[in-house]
Amino acid sequence: MANSDKTIFYTDPTTGYLVSLALSDNCSLTPEQIAEKDVPDGITYYILDTTAVPTDYDFRDAWTYTP
Repeated sequence: MANSDKTIFYTDPTTGYLVSLALSDNCSLTPEQIAEKDVPDGITYYILDTTAVPTDYDFRDAWTYTP
């Protein structure tokens, strides 16, 4: 499975906004390694299949996720 098949999500602790990290296949790191590197310490994050992410961004601020 390629990195681009995954997206990392977390909530920014200072703004409260949802952050999505689109991953590149050109990176040798795994999605887990990227999350450990790029998500702020102590913040819960989720790695989802990109196919599970809505493609309509009109209501992106209303997105929620329940594991």
